[in-house]
Amino acid sequence: MDDDANSHSVADLPPTMEAEDLGEKICCIGAGRMGILSMMDLATQWKDLQFYVLDTNVEKINKLNSVPRVMPFSGPGMEVMINECQNLFSDG
Repeated sequence: MDDDANSHSVADLPPTMEAEDLGEKICCIGAGRMGILSMMDLATQWKDLQFYVLDTNVEKINKLNSVPRVMPFSGPGMEVMINECQNLFSDG
């Protein structure tokens, strides 16, 4: 049996899923490019869920918790997108 054929990820779920279908909170450990970008993408699709990014790097967390939020790396449109994600939280 092929494991890949039976594996599913959150990315496979349609954006119309309800909070009770997934649970209310989703957490990502690591505030690097993959962690933040993944959580931002999910947070824009499922506004009824809460998304958390955790990291031990205090500087990254402080930037993400500032008002307005500041991305710990640069990219086109990232500053606007991170500030539009009202259901994305970060902690260390």
